[in-house]
Amino acid sequence: MRSSTAIVSTEMPEPSFTLRRYCAADEDAAIELWRQTWQLVYPAIDFSVRLDWWRRRWRDELVPSAIIIMAEAQERVVGFVTVDPESLEPRFKVIGCDKWSNEPGFAEETAATGVTGVCGSGIIEALAASAPYELGQTNSTFTFALYPVYLRGQANLATKRGAAAAGEFQKILDHASLVGNAAIGALARLGLGRAYALVGDTAKSKSAYQDFFALWKNADPDVPVLKQAKAEYANLQ
Repeated sequence: MRSSTAIVSTEMPEPSFTLRRYCAADEDAAIELWRQTWQLVYPAIDFSVRLDWWRRRWRDELVPSAIIIMAEAQERVVGFVTVDPESLEPRFKVIGCDKWSNEPGFAEETAATGVTGVCGSGIIEALAASAPYELGQTNSTFTFALYPVYLRGQANLATKRGAAAAGEFQKILDHASLVGNAAIGALARLGLGRAYALVGDTAKSKSAYQDFFALWKNADPDVPVLKQAKAEYANLQ
């Protein structure tokens, strides 16, 4: 018999960026990043004249009501994502609608044109760099394992990439032991239902919604994400 020994490196690659919570000192960098992003997408529009408007909305609407995660590389802000603190879903704005994605009436106003030109959609590419670390535990008390996966799934949903979103949410379900009782374990099932609905697989979509409802059967009925999920399920054909 012949034997062989596999040598596995225990060294992790250096991350290309770090994630951290927003602080007031980040305001100018975030505003400028917003301007640069939109200027690249729509070079014919002068977004510099809209900075005061965006700064007011940033201070008065976004910062007080959202969790903001900053991506930083070489001591420079390179991206950010805003998350609804109740539903844990990314918040975003789209061209042609003045509402945030979690505000009443957003779905109706964007129904005609669909979700296009999502502000911050580059977070999908930015979070791809977290893949080598996404199964890791930060400490023994609580964990952020698979949260980058969840955010990628939500970003793919926001940009109508149903198949990609389904793959991310399924990864969470495949590693249930790492997620434990974290909220994303149940919310991944909701995300999977939404992803299958995007690609037109109604049977799998309904099944995933039902799994989510089963896990949250004792939840308060007025929890916003649960109410929204029930409305979506009722509209599945």
